[in-house]
Amino acid sequence: MKSGTGGTIHMSHDTGSIISLCDKQSITADSAMACEGIGGHLQIRKLLPLRYFCQELGYPQLLPSKFYMDNEPFINTIVGQRGCSDRSKHMLIRYKVLEEAWKYDEVDILHLDTFNMVSDILTKPLGPTGWRRLRRPLLGTAPIDTTPVVKLPTLSVTA
Repeated sequence: MKSGTGGTIHMSHDTGSIISLCDKQSITADSAMACEGIGGHLQIRKLLPLRYFCQELGYPQLLPSKFYMDNEPFINTIVGQRGCSDRSKHMLIRYKVLEEAWKYDEVDILHLDTFNMVSDILTKPLGPTGWRRLRRPLLGTAPIDTTPVVKLPTLSVTA
């Protein structure tokens, strides 16, 4: 799998994007979780120097930057609720970078429903409604919507 890696780095959930990234991954992965790990690693590699630069300018980041992902198995691997499986050990170096950034309070890795994922404006074809909805948090005119999306039960038709 080669996926489009996209993401927006917000120093706070109610500010606009500090950095926006949209790129095709150069590495082929064998699962969606591995793709998410590659994308997360590429984002964190850009975020950490930005945090250190702010500190050198006299503006230390007192709270961890919020890093939203929509892949819960990957998040659980990073925050220690589940370890790497045999199929994902090749991603260990990328996991370790993210895990150390989380462990040392550089980032909070949080789940965000795909419906609310701001970076989708960079990587997915969206209709006008979705594009307008995600454009506002990208530009900082609205906070990122972190409320879980309620899934309505489906009706089963029996024959």
